[in-house]
Amino acid sequence: MSETLADLVGCEDVLMFVNAAITSTGQREFHHEEGGQRLSLDFLHSYMLANYRDMYTAALALNINDHNAALIVRNLLVEPPAVDDRERRRT
Repeated sequence: MSETLADLVGCEDVLMFVNAAITSTGQREFHHEEGGQRLSLDFLHSYMLANYRDMYTAALALNINDHNAALIVRNLLVEPPAVDDRERRRT
């Protein structure tokens, strides 16, 4: 199976998010400001939700920290998946 550039970028995106979800708590840590870390973390959550919803959901099965697990659950509940009209009528 041949991987495309889009596949590789997708893998890197998911890996970056999972790494952040395991380590980042949105609190002031090390030499970084709390607000800057929260902004970066919020961006990663929004990006994953919009572009890789299935992988974003699957991240809950990993050993991510409680802060990020709660954000994932909240974001999934606040932003329902896009469903076309035909699917919406069927359900």
